[in-house]
Amino acid sequence: MSFPSRKVWFLAPQQTDLLDVAGPWEVLGHANDVAKREVYSLVFATALGGETSTRHGLPIAGALPLSALRGRPHTLIVAGGSPHSPNETKFIEFLHHFSEVQRIVSICTGAFFLAEAGILDGRRATTHWMFLNELRKRFPK
Repeated sequence: MSFPSRKVWFLAPQQTDLLDVAGPWEVLGHANDVAKREVYSLVFATALGGETSTRHGLPIAGALPLSALRGRPHTLIVAGGSPHSPNETKFIEFLHHFSEVQRIVSICTGAFFLAEAGILDGRRATTHWMFLNELRKRFPK
């Protein structure tokens, strides 16, 4: 019996952390290798698409713009970065429209973007230990 692949959108803010994108991407890509088929269909997107610079300056190329994403993913993975990122209004608004996706994951400080979009209200959540008190203070719901 063959199952269709699950669409996974990796969404990254400006100044994302490379490990927050590359780590989970590699894990899901490896699952595809082990299964010898595309279990996960992976897509990388940023607010504007194209090339984005990571927090420590390494560029990542080939991102789709959020406006190019169609349909709904099975899984939405939000990469972290600095919780004090530059204005991410477009990114936050986009996330808000996908609050009902079957599976939403944040990597590290990606929780700040989900909280800003209201997706974490009423839910238990965590983030990197260095920013846990800040998350709790900024988003008490």
